[in-house]
Amino acid sequence: VRADARAALGARVADAQLRLRDERPASSRLYDDPPSLMPSLSAVRPGRAASSSDGAQSRPRRPISATRRLGSALMLADDSKKTWWRTLNRGVVVEVMYARDTYVVRTPLGEISLASSSTAIRGRKPSPQASSDAVFRSGQFCRAVVRRSVRTRTEDGRATTTYVLAYLDGPYDADELVSSRRLALPNGTLFVGVPRAVIVVKYAHQQRYWPLAMVLLSALQIGAFLFYARRKPGGLGAVAAGSPVVGPSWLHYELISDFPQCEDRRHQAWRLFTYQFAHIGYSHLASNVLVQLVFGVPVELVHGHLVVFVVYQLGVALGALTCAFSDIHKSVVGASGGVYTLIGLHTADCLVNARAMAQDARLLIRASLCLVVPALDVIIYVLLYKDDSVSYASHIGGYIAGLLLGASFLAPVDETLFNRFLVRPVALVLLLAFVAFAVAWFELTYPPKYFLNGPFWLATSYDTSAEDHAGSCCWQLLECTGIDKDDYRLFSCDNGDTIFPGRYNLDTGLHPLDTCSDMLDYLQTDLAAQDRANL
Repeated sequence: VRADARAALGARVADAQLRLRDERPASSRLYDDPPSLMPSLSAVRPGRAASSSDGAQSRPRRPISATRRLGSALMLADDSKKTWWRTLNRGVVVEVMYARDTYVVRTPLGEISLASSSTAIRGRKPSPQASSDAVFRSGQFCRAVVRRSVRTRTEDGRATTTYVLAYLDGPYDADELVSSRRLALPNGTLFVGVPRAVIVVKYAHQQRYWPLAMVLLSALQIGAFLFYARRKPGGLGAVAAGSPVVGPSWLHYELISDFPQCEDRRHQAWRLFTYQFAHIGYSHLASNVLVQLVFGVPVELVHGHLVVFVVYQLGVALGALTCAFSDIHKSVVGASGGVYTLIGLHTADCLVNARAMAQDARLLIRASLCLVVPALDVIIYVLLYKDDSVSYASHIGGYIAGLLLGASFLAPVDETLFNRFLVRPVALVLLLAFVAFAVAWFELTYPPKYFLNGPFWLATSYDTSAEDHAGSCCWQLLECTGIDKDDYRLFSCDNGDTIFPGRYNLDTGLHPLDTCSDMLDYLQTDLAAQDRANL
């Protein structure tokens, strides 16, 4: 299919150039687009009849509304006429098709004709067989890098955009797969005045980086796991697939320390990032590393190390900040926030580069992966089991961060005005609003509170009968403002969320203290005075 499409495009370009030389003056050939490749938005103007092949007059078409014209201009891209709303960014690798008398080829030795022979390009006298020895012929293409775009006007006043391209390699036949570089033109060669109609953009040509960032991050996470696993009692042999937590507590993300200290740990900002280096068993580590390589490497090959590394770390931090208002009681470990950031980033890449990916049918595969993996996570949670040890809030926060960061800052290969003036600004506004809300809630809300007075899938008040338990012991004591922190030691905490009177009275059959008034009443009893004396 690719070979047939390239051959057809090459034939169309060649036929268009033959008509172009006969129909237009020489002064307009350099920068104007071939007329056969640029059909109008509608074959018949509103209110004007079109002639059929037998000479009969058809009925006039209804006028096209302004809304339909705008939608056609922004969204439809199959018609080559609609190239004015698409812009090739600097640095994009493209295929430039052979199109005689349409653009200029400038080498370090000066301008040359597209039909020049290889000996003429090297500065020698061409042989009589130069026409058969042409270095760039009809049905071929060269790969080049976009240097800049130039906005010009044709003799009839129509605005058009042409490009200056830097030669990369080629030429190659239209049905040839580029497996190795072929250099037939000298370094420094430029294609000047190239119209968009003879440029083919493919996402696969943009892969110019090694996946260093993803390999480095994965290696650091594996190295941290092995280092801390060896320091545990029993070494690596004591680590199972789903237990224990491998990594010291200072790596974990948590808002409040363990009972009875109940210290505020929001000021320990490193926890927003370091929880990605602690995992629960080797299956947790293996799944995270595998998924982040699957989704991160393809994006890094095109967009570079810095983009992927920065987005990954921002997603890890925003995943943690999401837990600050939707999953406040958990101590979060693992790189799942960063993994879902890469899934969101991958989804954004599919959205902004959909046209370029569609050239080689990879769009469907990559978009399916972006939908299947999160869907499986949701199905496992809803239908199979609800694992209270998993922080799904960090997954959601990381995904939203990756999607919005990608839509805001990823450089599209073939950018449209729809993306530049609608998608990108909207995504940026939503991203700033999300970050501002998450940071403000994290800094200003203490003791920690849920945004909806419950987990994001519940909106219930907290009591011991609610589906989501009453929260940690520290959270309950912090909510009761009449209790001094030094008196936290006078209480006992069972299972991390149930408060009992007395530091040493878990087996005395005493009832739990469910409310703040119960706790305050206990502090006035003789039992509390006795515990103070014992402590």
